[in-house]
Amino acid sequence: MSHNIGFRDAGPGLIAAVALVVWALAVAPAQAGGSVAYIDQIDGSLARVFDGNRAAVIQSGFGNRAAQTQVGENTAAILQAGSDNLLIQDQIGSGNRARAIQGGAANVGLQSQDGAANITELSQKGQGNSAAQSQSGTANRAVAYQSGTRNALKQVQDGFDNLSVVAQSGQDNSAQTTQVGSRNKTVVEQTGGESVDLVQRGSNLTFDSQSVAMVNGMKVTQTGVGATIKITTR
Repeated sequence: MSHNIGFRDAGPGLIAAVALVVWALAVAPAQAGGSVAYIDQIDGSLARVFDGNRAAVIQSGFGNRAAQTQVGENTAAILQAGSDNLLIQDQIGSGNRARAIQGGAANVGLQSQDGAANITELSQKGQGNSAAQSQSGTANRAVAYQSGTRNALKQVQDGFDNLSVVAQSGQDNSAQTTQVGSRNKTVVEQTGGESVDLVQRGSNLTFDSQSVAMVNGMKVTQTGVGATIKITTR
């Protein structure tokens, strides 16, 4: 089983960041081990480097690639170790924070933020894992942890004060969570070949799932106010 997160649904900022990676591979001086990093910081109204943005990239290993694009006043950090990993961070707005850590080989991470005071955190280790995190609105938080092989996740949040946490280990897990509204909460923990596809629209909705060796997967949609779902599968 394989998982691919494409750029079909990515915003123009992410697509531009991917283009920057390609350009950086061609013209930027290589870091130790042949890794490449590109950072672009712009104040959209003045088209110049903006002092309010903060970006940092630390890489060790071989063939890792990183790109950070910031418009406004945001903070981004990337730490990569291993080989052939790719991380892209795209931020528009103010007070957004993105942090990503990858170790292993051939992992891919995409983080996109558009709004204010959003927090995105990603930690991946292993091989062939992929993660895409996208947030728009205010004060949303997305947290993702993956370890193992060929795991895939996608987190999308649009609104205010939403929380999404996904933790996957083992191999061939897939999680896709979408939250639209305010103060919604999603927690997903998976081990070994499981699949969750969750959509929540409304306010104060809660989904909590813990699964081990699930066979058929889950697809859940919640709409409204104040509903709670808790699932435990073993």
